[in-house]
Amino acid sequence: MQVHIQQIGPGMVQQIQTVCIECKGQGERINPKDRCEGCEGAKVVREKKIIEVHVDKGMKDGQKIVFHGEGDQEPELEPGDVIIVLDQKDHSVFQRRGHDLIMKMKIQLSEALCGFKKTIQTLDERVLVITSKSGIVVVVAGRGGSQLLLPTEPVSPLRPPPVATRVSD
Repeated sequence: MQVHIQQIGPGMVQQIQTVCIECKGQGERINPKDRCEGCEGAKVVREKKIIEVHVDKGMKDGQKIVFHGEGDQEPELEPGDVIIVLDQKDHSVFQRRGHDLIMKMKIQLSEALCGFKKTIQTLDERVLVITSKSGIVVVVAGRGGSQLLLPTEPVSPLRPPPVATRVSD
């Protein structure tokens, strides 16, 4: 701390305390010739660092990935942690149930009765060939967190027309 005393009038003195400009309140000074060029004697250099984050299959919404000791670092203080919190976004094709991915697939009535063979594109842009027997849920092991479920939903071309009813007063 630095103390400044200043006379502001006859018999009146003002005393002001300020943080030392040279040591920034730390109580020690580094000789200008001994200061490094990067921090100018502040003992801390601000830098940006890119951290690569690996998100494994099956990780959950809100799950945390912690990088110990990668946070801000200052002299005589333990460095902090960087914590990444996963935020799962909705997808137009796939839904998630636990570790499994669900993809609803509309199929024709003939496909539900006789089975089918279709191709689908996965989240990592691979193409899978799916074959089915009639009326089952197709389970593809190892695709998704643990498996990819494809419940089949037959679309019947022979739907009865809606029944019109007359309401009388």
